[in-house]
Amino acid sequence: RAGHHVTGIDISSKAIEAARTALAAGPVESGFGSLDYQVLSLEDMKGTFDAVTFTGVIHHFPDPDQVLRQARELLVPGGLLVCLEPCHERWEDQDAAVVALIRGLLAATGHWYEPQLVKSLGSDAGWQAYTDEVRTEYVTERDPQERGQSPNDNACSGVQILESLKRHFSELEYQDGVSFMYRVLGGLRGPDAVVHPIADLLAGFDRYAVRRGFLHPNAYLWAGQKP
Repeated sequence: RAGHHVTGIDISSKAIEAARTALAAGPVESGFGSLDYQVLSLEDMKGTFDAVTFTGVIHHFPDPDQVLRQARELLVPGGLLVCLEPCHERWEDQDAAVVALIRGLLAATGHWYEPQLVKSLGSDAGWQAYTDEVRTEYVTERDPQERGQSPNDNACSGVQILESLKRHFSELEYQDGVSFMYRVLGGLRGPDAVVHPIADLLAGFDRYAVRRGFLHPNAYLWAGQKP
């Protein structure tokens, strides 16, 4: 939409099919560059680019150095690399307990998709069981009934990725991400006039708590440059 020429790749043909469908259905306004989706692995990617972006990708590889070397080869001198990656190792029981409380309060007022949650939180054992469930959900990025994202999910940690990024690129900016909001937003229920202010309030608390160190971030945004 900003006029750039973009190539998006994924090894999943279903993901690329969904992306192409969304592109075809979306408005293309004046000034739109180009957007080409391909079923392709990073290893098979060819060409040169001004920027490479990863969104929750690198942690699926056991060797982040190999991934970033390949990304670096695709970049022109001075090219940018931007990534959003999880740092699940920083997210602790105290963070999960806050999410359990928030969801319990929302369920008690009829604004959470699991109304039965209130009954299950009636004892220490109930709180502990749900806190453990929430922590597992956030670390694996899936609900209990969902399949894993890939066999190599969380093959490397946020710390390992960050160290590798700094080895291969010159850091331009680092930002902590949010702690919990991205897996709370989808569970909210109710009329927009009620749910939107709740979502805004929770999102504001999330950012505030991470900045003050009350909660730990579950991801980070990093930008660097090819020397």
